[in-house]
Amino acid sequence: MTDTADWPLLLDVFRDAGLDRVLGSNRDVVLSRLGDVRGCHARTLAGLPREAQVPVPTVAELVREYQRNPHRVAPVLQALAYNCSPPMLAMMWMVQMGARVDAVDYKFERGQLSRLSVKLELPDRASYVEFESTEHWDLAVLRLAGISKGDGLPLIESFYALR
Repeated sequence: MTDTADWPLLLDVFRDAGLDRVLGSNRDVVLSRLGDVRGCHARTLAGLPREAQVPVPTVAELVREYQRNPHRVAPVLQALAYNCSPPMLAMMWMVQMGARVDAVDYKFERGQLSRLSVKLELPDRASYVEFESTEHWDLAVLRLAGISKGDGLPLIESFYALR
């Protein structure tokens, strides 16, 4: 199926996640942005071993995963509604699908700079990828980060919807 053919299923997901008013009326924009996320995902993982790969975030895969575990997909959809950039959406998707956040760096200078960098350890636990954004709105992904400690050490394990 194509993204356009899967749109009605994605609309059902938006309704269930409480995002239909924000995302449901912008089909072409949403599908274009999701295409950009897939492109970023593909470029980031190109050439890496099969064991390092995570599922491609097609519309069909988003719907399938939402039906299996809505808690994995809802924060990515919220970040999409926040207008986060494709690299940050791809990063969130990878974390939700098994990658681990290895490092986060944020630098802010009033009126000058907002830069977010995230390094992920991929599911093979031997490959790493990095994402960087200077889009100030991408900082919203940190609002969704599940922070914790393991053995007294800081962790970001997943992302959680604000609902």
